[in-house]
Amino acid sequence: MPAPSLSYRIRSLVKRVSMRLNWNIRVPILFIVFVKNWQPFFSGKTAQTDTVYTLRNGLKLTVPAGTTNINPFIDVWINRVYDHARIRWNDATTILDIGGHIGAFALYAAKKSPSAKIISFEPDPVTCEYLKKNVMNNNLSRIETRCAAVGGETGTATLHVLPGRSEANSLYAELKGSHPVSVPVTTLKDVFDTEKIDRCQLLKMNAEGVEYEILYGLPPEYLKRIDVIVMNYHLFVQKPKATPEDLRTYLEGHGFTVTEQGKRIFVAVRR
Repeated sequence: MPAPSLSYRIRSLVKRVSMRLNWNIRVPILFIVFVKNWQPFFSGKTAQTDTVYTLRNGLKLTVPAGTTNINPFIDVWINRVYDHARIRWNDATTILDIGGHIGAFALYAAKKSPSAKIISFEPDPVTCEYLKKNVMNNNLSRIETRCAAVGGETGTATLHVLPGRSEANSLYAELKGSHPVSVPVTTLKDVFDTEKIDRCQLLKMNAEGVEYEILYGLPPEYLKRIDVIVMNYHLFVQKPKATPEDLRTYLEGHGFTVTEQGKRIFVAVRR
C-alpha cells in the first residue's frame, strides 16, 4: 500500500487538532478541510445563487440559494452525528434515510458503504428535487429517492414548510413563517414490504417529531430486522409516550441497547 500523500497527512492532522477546539472554531476549519471551494460558506454568496460545493473526496453538493441548508452537511460530515462505532458500514446492504433533505446523509452513507442500497425519503417537493439533483450529479444510482414522508399511517398529511430553513419542516410544528403543503405519507412497514427489505443494517431518522409514531407503529417482527437506528428525537410532540424516555424504554424492550450521542441523538444497537 502506498504511503499517504503529504496533503492527506496534513488534512488528517488538522482534523485531529480541530476536534479539540470549540464548535465556533472547529466547524470553519473542518469545512475547509472537507470542501475545495469553501469560500462561499464564509462570503455569504449563497444568499443570491445556488452553490455547488465540491468535496475533496470528489462528491458535489448543490445547496439552494438563500437557505441554511448547508447545516445538515455540517451535522453529517463535520460533526458526524449519524455515525457510530457499531455501524458496520462496509457490510451494509440496505440503509434507510428518513428525512433525506438535500442528500448530505445519503452521500455520506454512499461514501462509507460501497455496496449498500440507500433509500432516502424527503417529503418537501422542492427539497426533494435538490435531493434528486445531488444524487444524479454524483452518479450514485445506489441511492434511490422517494418524495414522501414516513409516518404512522399511510395517506396524506400537511407538511409545514419553512422557506429558507427546510431542515426544520415538520408534520407537527407550525413554525412562524411556514406554509402548508400536502404530501404523501407511507409507513415504515410499507417501506419494508414495498422495497422487499429483509434486513436493514442502518435506519437513520430526522423526522421532526414523527419519529415516535414511525417506530411505535412498526410491528415488532419488522423492528427485529433493523440492526442499528441513529435518530434525532424531538421534544415538542404532545402525544402519549412521545418522549425520549418512553422511546428509549420501548426500544430497549425490543432488543436494543440505547445510548445518546451529541444533542438529542439516540443510537439504538441491536443486542
